[in-house]
Amino acid sequence: MGKNTKMNAAAMEAKRKEKRNSIIITAVVIVVAVLVIGLAVYNALDNAGVFLRSSTVLETENFEFDGAMMAYVYSSAYMNYSSYLSMLGVDPNVSLKRQECPFAEGQSWFDYFISTSKSQATEILALCEAAHEAGITLSDEDLELIDNNIETIKSEAATYGYESIDSYLMAMTGNPVKIDAVKRCLELSALASKYTTECITSLTYTADELAAYRDANPDAFLGVDLYSYSFNTSDYSFNDDSDAATLMDIAKKDAEALANNKTLDDFKAAIKALIEENTTAGKDETIEEFEQRKADLLESYLQKHVVKASLTEKVAKWAFDANLYETYVDSESSATKCTVYMLVKDEYFDDSESRDVRHILFANDNHKDDAKAQEVFAKLEAEGFTEDAFVKYAAEYSEDPGSKDNGGLYENVFEGDMVPEFDAWLFDADRKAGDCEVIKAADTGWHIIYYAGVGEQVLWEADADAGLKTGVYEDVIEKHSEGVKFNEKALNTIDA
Repeated sequence: MGKNTKMNAAAMEAKRKEKRNSIIITAVVIVVAVLVIGLAVYNALDNAGVFLRSSTVLETENFEFDGAMMAYVYSSAYMNYSSYLSMLGVDPNVSLKRQECPFAEGQSWFDYFISTSKSQATEILALCEAAHEAGITLSDEDLELIDNNIETIKSEAATYGYESIDSYLMAMTGNPVKIDAVKRCLELSALASKYTTECITSLTYTADELAAYRDANPDAFLGVDLYSYSFNTSDYSFNDDSDAATLMDIAKKDAEALANNKTLDDFKAAIKALIEENTTAGKDETIEEFEQRKADLLESYLQKHVVKASLTEKVAKWAFDANLYETYVDSESSATKCTVYMLVKDEYFDDSESRDVRHILFANDNHKDDAKAQEVFAKLEAEGFTEDAFVKYAAEYSEDPGSKDNGGLYENVFEGDMVPEFDAWLFDADRKAGDCEVIKAADTGWHIIYYAGVGEQVLWEADADAGLKTGVYEDVIEKHSEGVKFNEKALNTIDA
């Protein structure tokens, strides 16, 4: 019997979130990196002066990226991978042009980072042209924020002991980038972000428009609930079945045995037996923890609202034509595993409710315990946990830049959107509007959370809203990217 291998339950959920969150402003914003990266990391970028000698690398009618700006964008793309490039097999002492990128077939790492930089810069310029057409410009407040970011970089340079901002940027990027080039990059990305916020993410749609989009894209919105369990060939040897021609034959035999369970209870019991057979307790795991882990594992094999677009053609045809509790063995979609499915809920639109929530964050980086969170919680309690009080204290104390200026509010939050501890509290079955509590989230810090009530959108509406906005976004990029002029020679001559 092969060991059980959990099908990636997060894959479907990630696909859903990706669709709903495909309009992400930060995708067009060049993030100012303040982490000093040693020059050794950038050996492959030495002698990149061609960037800086090129007057214009990328341009549209009203905007451009010159060589120094593109050097910053390129270095930022490289820096995004700097912490784990060695794990991907990149040798800092060998030219990037002579090292193949494992997830860009036929391309070197140089090609990959150049392509990423070109795409990012093109997208920013396209959005800036759209902003120009719409009459959107940066306000004094926007420019002040950029100036503050520049001062932050200068402060970091001093903190880390650099004699000048130029030497700091050289260490950070591996290129002789000047601070004015960074500032111009920030101005373009801020303008692109402002257009996206004001003209795309702010769009609203009627219930009829959302339903029309949903009905026009049934493969992305109609879903079924499935149990799935995979048998991996890597968990077998020919000793398991001396008559088998291939390891897949052995996996398929076990898969067919599981598929022969024709009731839901029997199917779940068979999976539970496989879990019992193939799961061992951890060295420091208590009996209670071990039993809970096995129960969680059993629950993880239930895939909720699996849309047709996320399945292979044959599995999708079966899933959307099958009767309840029918099973299917898929031994063709993969060369290394055989998966058994059971249909447990017919096709439906996901109308899961969202929730509105306010929070005040006290980040791990700034706090060693919950003392400050408890202090502010006491102030909220003294004022009766009113939303007005929460808005006031969020502005004063919250360390979440994404919500502090709107009273810590996140609207239309769905289960799975937040970090696990936050999510568990918010979607507790007994949660009531007005509940307020301090919780600790391992990855973020201490949160004072206030449950504001049920959100306006259900899940399929949020997905349709995101889909419509994504369409607008893509149309804008396509329209304004047509006029982008690109100096390919300037980039390809970089010594990397």
